[in-house]
Order: sequence, then structure tokens, then C-alpha cells
Amino acid sequence: MRKTWLIWILIGLFAIFVAGIALAEKKEEKTEAAKETKAVEKAEAPGYMYMGAVKCKPCHNLPKTGKQFDKWSEGPHAGAYATLANEKSQEIAKKMKIKDPQKAGECLICHITGYGVPDSLKSEKLTLEEGINCEACHGAGEKYWPMKIMKNKKLAMENGLIEPTEELCVSCHNEKSPTFIGFKYDEFVKKIDHSYPEEKSE
Repeated sequence: MRKTWLIWILIGLFAIFVAGIALAEKKEEKTEAAKETKAVEKAEAPGYMYMGAVKCKPCHNLPKTGKQFDKWSEGPHAGAYATLANEKSQEIAKKMKIKDPQKAGECLICHITGYGVPDSLKSEKLTLEEGINCEACHGAGEKYWPMKIMKNKKLAMENGLIEPTEELCVSCHNEKSPTFIGFKYDEFVKKIDHSYPEEKSE
């Protein structure tokens, strides 16, 4: 009888131990997810509205300013949302038991602009189809997009403009992504370079 009780006690202790490990791992996963979300949110100016890329185009698609809008629209970030519908993404989603990657939060957080932001802070001009637009990296533009603000960099940054860093990039370009193949910041940032002409000549 004593041996039987001892066995059951040991089984109970083992079960508690395993449950404790599982809870600890789950807590760690939530902590990591929170860190990633926090990093992404650094490009989300608190309380500022996302205006949509269309607001950036008039001034940022001129030859004298480097035609940044065209460079963005022809690059990979503009197609971030669309890629979630391609065959490869569907295959990955199936393996991850995700029904629709274009509706799944774990996908959208790095494939659209302003994920998790209240609708009250999203202009009707902002669309899912824009994928990762200017504001995803430079901050919600409600306050800094007007020319009288934008022409003064210091003033623009005081009103929500952000200079993206490697830390912001790796919040999405990391091993958590099922398509991650490595990320070399200095190398990849050159592929999407959209500097002003005078900045390149310096």
C-alpha cells in the first residue's frame, strides 16, 4: 500500500514539474512576443493618425527629391500584404495551421502598416494593400506630413517622424519568420535606399 501511494505521489510531483515547465515556456514566449510588438510599435507615434502612402506621394515622388514613392511601390515592402496570398505563403500557413494568412495577426503584424492600432487612428486613405508603407518605418504622419513641418527635420521629428534603425528592422526580419534566411542590415538597407540625391553625394 505504501509503495502504491509513493508511486502516485511521485507521479503527481512529476506532473506538477512538467506543468511548471510548460507554463514557464509559455510565459517566455509571451515575453518574446511582447518585445517584438514593442519594437514594432516604436514606429507608431502614439496618438498620431496613419495617413496612408498617398499623402507622401506628392512631395516624395519628384526627381529632385529622389522619387521615393516609386522606389517604395516597386520594392518588396509595398507588396508585403499581397505576398500573403501567394502559393508559398498558403503552403506555409497550412503547415502552421493558419487558415488565412491575410487575416492572421501573427502574419499581419509584419505585413501591413499600423497593425493593432485603433481604427480611429487610421485614415480612410490607409489600405491593407499598401503593405508596409512609409509610415510603418517612419511613424504615423498626421502631424509631420504637412510641408511646413516636413521641411524642418527637427520639427518633423518632434511631431512623430522616425528615422528607422536596425532594431526596428529586425523586429520583423528575424528567425521568428518562417521565411527568414538571414538579415544583414547594412547590405539590405542599400537595396531599398531612397535617400535624397544630395544625401547620396555627401
